[in-house]
Amino acid sequence: MKKLLILTRSLSVTEGQGRYSIELVKRLVGNYEITVYTSELPENNEKVIFDLSLNIKKMPNIKRLTNPFVFIKQTLKMLPDYFRADIIHSFSDYPYCIFFSFFPKFFKPRFFTVHGTYGVAPLDDRKSAFLLKWAYKTAKLVFCVSNFTKKEILKRVRLNNLRVIHNGINLDRFNKKQINRKSKMKNNQKIILSVGNLKYRKGFHISIPAVIEVIKKMPAVHYYIVGSRPDKNYAEGLKQLVKENNLQKNIIFLKDLSDSELLEMYYNCDIFLLTPIVVNKNKFEGFGLVYLEANACGKPVIGTKGCGAEDAIKDGYSGLLVEQNNVAETVEKLIKILSNNALAQKLGDNGLKWVKQFNWEIVASKYMEYY
Repeated sequence: MKKLLILTRSLSVTEGQGRYSIELVKRLVGNYEITVYTSELPENNEKVIFDLSLNIKKMPNIKRLTNPFVFIKQTLKMLPDYFRADIIHSFSDYPYCIFFSFFPKFFKPRFFTVHGTYGVAPLDDRKSAFLLKWAYKTAKLVFCVSNFTKKEILKRVRLNNLRVIHNGINLDRFNKKQINRKSKMKNNQKIILSVGNLKYRKGFHISIPAVIEVIKKMPAVHYYIVGSRPDKNYAEGLKQLVKENNLQKNIIFLKDLSDSELLEMYYNCDIFLLTPIVVNKNKFEGFGLVYLEANACGKPVIGTKGCGAEDAIKDGYSGLLVEQNNVAETVEKLIKILSNNALAQKLGDNGLKWVKQFNWEIVASKYMEYY
């Protein structure tokens, strides 16, 4: 059995890259002898990871790894596992993909997965640009989670080793039977749902004004926003906007939901909405797994053009795409779906078909073919 060395920022289900790493490792473990170095260890309740035949080792957090002395020390620490491995795969972007990039490229095949912003923005930073360009050039293959991510990398460095493998989804997690309580939502509500961290590039300053305009025409509409608040000033600004319009009962902010509670939100919504934007030309939505999660629950979705959402949404089939920063168009598309049950049902049914191609078993098999 071949030996696979994986480097990843996280093995925690509480955030995106952690879930990604866990789901992919679960499907690779039966085919490879795997050693994982991670900055964020799985929590005690993440029994599935500890039950796998994995050799999990701790490495410094991402901020410390950008220190050259810490980076070199960690490289030396990992050398025995590097020499034992047949394949190296960094599931996370900079600086994890820099490890071993100055070893002869023919010695060990190295693969990277680039999730979006974190694999592009460092190319615009003079402190990291050279290192990341070199790492990309010397990799066997660089996997991009969307065609938009691939295009953004190619704007900055000429490469012929880029491939697109979209994020996967565990469809079993979105079975309605997983909901373990009755809904407390009112039956007469029309529900719009967003899921994502409250940060500027997620575009909540576009979606909230759009929903405010929708509520003026359709007072029964309620908008639930589920996400942590890494940017407190931005989050407070959003709450203030809602307060100024006296819509605290219609626009509700939630966080720290369990998987079952989030699944309930998906199944009870009428539309999933997320309007990400590109910030400073290098901060963007790399893919948009949440759109697929909503589709897996049979819900129509609305996202934006000019980012990774274009790969997650088939426009006019599984959902609708709008121009970035366009409140008026967002209002138009929301009302179009909310006022047309047949269209909403059609988009939702198509979404159930669309999402099947992103099943983790299919995604993992693509990685194994490239290995």
